[in-house]
Amino acid sequence: MFLFHMTMHSPTTPERPKSAHPSEPVQVFTVEAVEEQYKHIMAGGKEQSVGALKETIKAMIETYERRIQEYDGDLIEQSLNARSSVSLSNDDSTTYVVYNRAITKLKGFLNALRLRGDEFLIIHKGEDKLFKIDTDGQILFCSTKRTTNMQDLVPPDMSIFCYFNVTVVEGVRNSTYEIRSAKLQHYIDDVAKINMENIVVNGTSKGGCCLQWKNGQKSTFVTAMPEEIFELVEVVGAHVKRYNQASLKQIQLLKDIYKCKSTPFNPETPEHVMLLERLWKAMNIRGEFQQVSPLWKTIGFQGINPATDFRAMGLLGLLNLLYFAENHGQKAHAQINSQKEYPWAATGINITHMLLEVLKIDQDLISQHSGAQAWHTPRLSIFYYANDDDTFDEIYSQIFLLFDRLWSHVNAGYMDFPRVIAQVKKSTEGVLERRPTGMNELIGMIEHLQMTYSE
Repeated sequence: MFLFHMTMHSPTTPERPKSAHPSEPVQVFTVEAVEEQYKHIMAGGKEQSVGALKETIKAMIETYERRIQEYDGDLIEQSLNARSSVSLSNDDSTTYVVYNRAITKLKGFLNALRLRGDEFLIIHKGEDKLFKIDTDGQILFCSTKRTTNMQDLVPPDMSIFCYFNVTVVEGVRNSTYEIRSAKLQHYIDDVAKINMENIVVNGTSKGGCCLQWKNGQKSTFVTAMPEEIFELVEVVGAHVKRYNQASLKQIQLLKDIYKCKSTPFNPETPEHVMLLERLWKAMNIRGEFQQVSPLWKTIGFQGINPATDFRAMGLLGLLNLLYFAENHGQKAHAQINSQKEYPWAATGINITHMLLEVLKIDQDLISQHSGAQAWHTPRLSIFYYANDDDTFDEIYSQIFLLFDRLWSHVNAGYMDFPRVIAQVKKSTEGVLERRPTGMNELIGMIEHLQMTYSE
């Protein structure tokens, strides 16, 4: 086990900030101890300790890297003296490997902590502000103030703020309130680049950073203490990297989804038949499974052979119905048992078609490379933020539930199907244009729409 000491004057470790208690003993850290603190924080521990842990990890990484450099330097010197290559001893080689493993592990902890988001005190446009980035990558430049006057808490026009928060400041005799507000919200997919940059303010060069935005937005310059700026750049950079990696993965998944749409259901292919049999069982159709049977009409297929209904959406139409039946089975059965006049299976296949249209996933998009602007639209950003293999299926399921609620709300009949599906399409477009950063947020938006349809 390798111990990491943070001391006041060690030549091989960063200088520790001066303590308010001079007699405080030297702190000893190990990778195992850091891992324990990391797990505690990731499990919902005190947020106040995140900053301190990040600083500890950075200092440990710096020390381990310095020790590796010392090993490398010793080897070079020994090789020059011996005029031949010199290798590490077994003990030194083991230590070398342990240090590298420790660095890899610590960098993993540090990256995960940075992805939790953070807050930084900055100067932006000559004003002291708070730069806030949350776990999902939403960015806010918050104005802050403190007041004891309750009348100051809520401004007359709340519509101008995309973010407004009031908290009680502890540790004061009289109640003091901190107000944070922001009028503009950015998303991590808006960031084209972030880098350290010297900024000239009133003729004086100050360290800062430049945030370059996509879609022609003017770059944002901020200044702060050097340590704050460095960490701000690293945190935003970690979020940008995660988003870009997720987008590459999800674009390939979306291409695979379209490939399923283009793959016809083949009754001679055993894998396709097995999927159909799973749907039969998930929907509790009575009797033994049959590919062709009048019983398919009981769950809303238009004829006795479901393969006919799948012609437009191919295998994707079946996969979406199956996901909904297996993962939202109780609700799927309730839809059928309510004996509404829309055909359940045929409706589900129509919703698959509608969702592809809303997302604008077609042959033209599929043929473009992953960096093309067409892949980076507000409607598709949910896939890159959620970065889950089931995102398309889950959006589909939520839309199906929304369709059912709206159908009940307007007391629709069979001939009202085009009107209801058109309204659901419009609502889906509106929700996705708001760029939800995860499935929970999207579900919340859809549930809010469903509440408006409640009687």
